[in-house]
Amino acid sequence: MQRLLSIIKTVTFVALLFAFIGTGTLHAATVLKFGHAQPPSSTVNMAALEFKKAVEKASKGEIIIEVFPGGALGGNPQMVQGVRMGSLDITTNGNSFYTAFAPKLNVLDLPYLFNGYPHVVAVFDGPIGQALLEEFTQYNLKGLAFLDQGFRHTTNNVRPIRVPDDLKGIKIRVAPNKAHVMCFQLLGANVVTMSFTEVYMAMQTNAVDAQENPINVIEANRFQEVQKYMSLTRHAYTVGPLVMNLKKFNSLSKAHQAILMDAAKTMAKNLRRTHQKLEAEQLQKMRAGGMQIITNINVEPFKKIVAEKTREEYISKFGPDLLNQIIKADVKKK
Repeated sequence: MQRLLSIIKTVTFVALLFAFIGTGTLHAATVLKFGHAQPPSSTVNMAALEFKKAVEKASKGEIIIEVFPGGALGGNPQMVQGVRMGSLDITTNGNSFYTAFAPKLNVLDLPYLFNGYPHVVAVFDGPIGQALLEEFTQYNLKGLAFLDQGFRHTTNNVRPIRVPDDLKGIKIRVAPNKAHVMCFQLLGANVVTMSFTEVYMAMQTNAVDAQENPINVIEANRFQEVQKYMSLTRHAYTVGPLVMNLKKFNSLSKAHQAILMDAAKTMAKNLRRTHQKLEAEQLQKMRAGGMQIITNINVEPFKKIVAEKTREEYISKFGPDLLNQIIKADVKKK
C-alpha cells in the first residue's frame, strides 16, 4: 500500500510539472552574453550594467544579461564576428569594426562630418539612424541602438599637435577603417592599425607614438599614463553600434524584443548625456596625471586637408545620397 501511494505521488508530481511547463509557469530564463572591449570602470560598462538591470527588471527575470567587459571574450573584431556567428549574443564596438563587412556605414566616420551634438542627435535619433540600424539585418545582426563614443582627439608622445604639419612622420594607431586611415595619411602621419586591446602596450613600448580616440575612451583606458600630449582635434565623431545576433533576437517573444529595444534606446540617450557631462572632469583628471592638453586648436586647416578628399572617396563608391542626408540634418543649417 505504501509503495502504491509513493507511485501515485510521483506520477502526480510529474503530471503537475508538465502542466506547469505547458502553461509557461515554469521555464528557464533566457541568458544573453554581452561582451565589449572597454574596462570595468568605463562609462560604456556602467551603461551596459544599467542596460542589464533594466532588461532583467522589465522582463521579471525572464531575460538575464551577463556582461563581459575589458575584451574578456576577445578583441573588437572577434566579438563582432562572434555575434554574427552566434557564439556571442550582444556587443558594442566602434563603428569602424563593422565597416569591414558593411562599408556603407563608413560614412559615419568621415572626418569633420558632424558639427556638434545637436547634429548628432538629429541624425541618430531620427529616421536616418533608424534606417542605418536596419542595415545590420543583412549581416545577421539586429541593430539595437547607436551608442555615443564621442568626438575623437589625438594623443602622442612626440610633440603637441597644433597645426597639420605637427603630425608629419608621427606613427599613429588609428581605428581600422578607410576614412580614418586616409585622414591621417593626408595629414602626413605614419598610419598603423591594430586591435584596440593592443594599443596601450604598443604605446608603452614605443611601437607607436600616437593614437586617436574620444576623451572618455582615453581616460578610461589610462592612456594618459603612456602619452604626453592630447590635442583636441575633434577630427571625427564615433558611435558604437549596439548589436545582437539576429537569429537569437528573432527567437524571442515580441514582448521580450520590445524590452530589449526600449532598454537599448534608453541606454543610448543616457550614455550620450553622461559623456557630455563628464568631459571636463575627465580632462582635468588627465591633466592631474601629467598629460598636457592642447585646447586652442583651429581645426579649419585640418578640415581643409581631409574633409573633401575623404568625402569624394566615399561618394565614388556609394554615391552622395546618404552623405547629403547627414549633412542636411545639421539643425544649425535649417
